[in-house]
Amino acid sequence: MSVDNIRRLAQLPVTRKQLLSLAAVAGLGGAALPASAPVNAAAERSTVIRGGYLITMDSSLGSIARGDVLIIGSTIVGVGPNLSVPSGTEVIDASGMIVMPGLIDNHRHMWESLIRGRSVNSTFGQYFTDVPFGVSTRLTADDVYYGTLLGAYEAIDSGITTVLDWAHGTNTRAHALAGIRALTDSGIRAVYAYGPPASATAADSPPSTDDILAAKALTDNAPMVGLAIGTRNPETATAQVWQRIQQDIRLAQQLGVPVTLHAGLQPVATYAPRMLDSVGLLNGNVTFIHGNLFTSADLALIKSRGAHLTASPLVEMQMVGPDILPASVAAGIRPAVSADIVAASTGDLLDNLRASIASHRMLAQQAALKAGTTLSTLPPPGLRDVLSYVTTNPAAALGITWQVGSLSPGKQADVIVIDSTDLNLFLTDPRDAVVHAAHPGNISWVFVAGEVRKRAGELVADLTTLRANAKAARDRLG
Repeated sequence: MSVDNIRRLAQLPVTRKQLLSLAAVAGLGGAALPASAPVNAAAERSTVIRGGYLITMDSSLGSIARGDVLIIGSTIVGVGPNLSVPSGTEVIDASGMIVMPGLIDNHRHMWESLIRGRSVNSTFGQYFTDVPFGVSTRLTADDVYYGTLLGAYEAIDSGITTVLDWAHGTNTRAHALAGIRALTDSGIRAVYAYGPPASATAADSPPSTDDILAAKALTDNAPMVGLAIGTRNPETATAQVWQRIQQDIRLAQQLGVPVTLHAGLQPVATYAPRMLDSVGLLNGNVTFIHGNLFTSADLALIKSRGAHLTASPLVEMQMVGPDILPASVAAGIRPAVSADIVAASTGDLLDNLRASIASHRMLAQQAALKAGTTLSTLPPPGLRDVLSYVTTNPAAALGITWQVGSLSPGKQADVIVIDSTDLNLFLTDPRDAVVHAAHPGNISWVFVAGEVRKRAGELVADLTTLRANAKAARDRLG
């Protein structure tokens, strides 16, 4: 497929699913065009990010010590050193900076941005009593809108260009549609995981099939927002709720959308992977969240069925227990890391990567001390190795590797630029620096589908009214 054809496809009024089908028919199928693909200087906006250290996350390209990324319209059309560009191309000097794909968070309860920090000293039980069974029951649709919009801007500010909103502020259909509108208005790339209200316990609680179809109709006409179904945890479910979970997963498969569920949070006889597999519903469409107590057999089953796993180390270490990421990697799973709830945790994905690395190394040190020895080397993974947890791995879980997750010609231009001349990153190997110390203040530029969402360190958004509305909502919710 030519660059011109990709540009034309990106501008057609089609849904994301239709665009994927068109790309597959055309032979694109998620594979990158060569970095030397010819560029026709059309009337579309073009930008080149010049001279940065490129962490492409594309195995065929690797890291490039000094290279360029050429964006035309919403698409990356060139990656490599000294690219030729169309006349009139905007040039962003990335000398001394790190350029990489936008980060992907595939599990965040976006509305909880309204109650940031409320649960930083809470146990799991205290959080559940206070937030899901307390605050969430008082949410209005406007509250969901403001919280979701606030959360989306926070995500963009920290370099996240794609987020799965695990939406449980869904007391009514109006609440859900408000969340989708907020994601659309923010300009972030998103998947709206329509789940039950946080306080729901009954099998017949929302969302109904009609609710989900209404959400799908809205996302089908929102080019940057897709749909998923968030379902309940089967491990503690009644027989009726277990039947509802199976219905949810089958509906997701019929609609061609992902399904995502929390599991593995407390000791049970049988964990969710085996339960879903027993009824033929464990496959690559399913993402498990947390899974801290999954057994080696559960992890092996996830791997063999092509399912996915995402962890939230900061929240889990506070409220649940041990980090499952080392065991999941040992089982051959490609895990993801997500922020979960900013009521209890930072919204920065890189903080969660650091927490996971620290947890893994601490456990290794403890095991060595118990054995009466010391470590001669630190266990894998290394810092640079976990960048896949917030790029390529979550893209696979969301079914959008054809679109995002790496700096690959032909993919969407979701790109971030990190200022590694800042003192906290200066002179560190760029591949380690991002995980070692980068924070939102180091994120200089953020592009989503080629649109600048953060420019030279400043969000491209007027937050004045949003701040006032979000504060009023927080104060009212108590």
